[in-house]
Amino acid sequence: MRDFCLGKKPQDYDIATSARPEETKALFQEYKILETGLQHGTVTLIMEGIPFEITTYRVDGDYFDHRRPSSVRFTKSLQEDLKRRDFTINAMAYYNGLFDYFGGMEDLRKKEIRCVGEPEQRFEEDGLRILRALRFASMLGFSIDGETKDAIIKKKEGLRKISRERIRDEWTKLLSGSAAEQILWEFQSVINVFLPGFRPCVFPDNIQEELLRFCFVLNETYGASEIGKSMEMMKELRYDRKSCRDMSLLLPFFDRPFHTDKIHVKQYMKRMGLNLTRKAALLKQQDIEEMIKEIACNHECYTLSDLCLKGEDVIRLGVRPGKEVGEVLQRLLDYVIENPSANTPELLTEYLQNKL
Repeated sequence: MRDFCLGKKPQDYDIATSARPEETKALFQEYKILETGLQHGTVTLIMEGIPFEITTYRVDGDYFDHRRPSSVRFTKSLQEDLKRRDFTINAMAYYNGLFDYFGGMEDLRKKEIRCVGEPEQRFEEDGLRILRALRFASMLGFSIDGETKDAIIKKKEGLRKISRERIRDEWTKLLSGSAAEQILWEFQSVINVFLPGFRPCVFPDNIQEELLRFCFVLNETYGASEIGKSMEMMKELRYDRKSCRDMSLLLPFFDRPFHTDKIHVKQYMKRMGLNLTRKAALLKQQDIEEMIKEIACNHECYTLSDLCLKGEDVIRLGVRPGKEVGEVLQRLLDYVIENPSANTPELLTEYLQNKL
């Protein structure tokens, strides 16, 4: 509902109903139904490949782990169902008209994030709502209501009870927001709960991707000389291996130059790949797009797969099978990076024979 009111295309569709789950399943029995959250009254209807989450109006019991209710009770009241939502802008519904019991539309007009009901209670129930508030403010460019903000600061330690994976997901979305920089400065003490020593920073205008923004944050917080600490924090937040590897390759550029001559660019592409080389250039505010186009147009080699000699070729020329084959191929690759026209079987064979 929020996205519709903001004129945006929704990423997904959540449907609330007074029908109980078994009634919903019976009504749509000719379609695929996933019992994704049956214990909480939710089933997922797959219609024309699109998932629709359908949840019975419910009232939550006490929260036993600062994340999930210990029980749910179904109700026929839409207002009771919306009353348990986190923020007013997320507590609206539409059916032949707008149902807005808590002032969500007014808060959308004011561009403000405000809790439904008592803010401290909302955050005590579910600590992740703290980061959700910051994420919505960052992505929508909204401010946070005064009482809600005070409760966020007061209840921030509740984030310690939330799984690292869920924190990572909200943190990643927060970083991608248009107002991320402002939120990080304003809520430094909150971020410090899951990123010890956190220091906010300024993002260049053209740095919008969350991984690159996190790169700036880690550099500001721990410094280029403490890459190990940065990697430790990424692992703590359960980032995948590829993201950790990418970050380990990008962070050192804060402490070193990015050379823009063609040989260096091809060496970067050899070591990091094209995509990460682009990110490193962006990190250092260097434009290498024309050079990349030129390398592509000229079919200049920078990977072993494009090298005209393969492992079996160098073995046939007298290199012993094993580790030495890989070392020789790397030397050949370095040679053609500096001498693009040498990437032919004849010239590489001649070069290798002279070196053996």
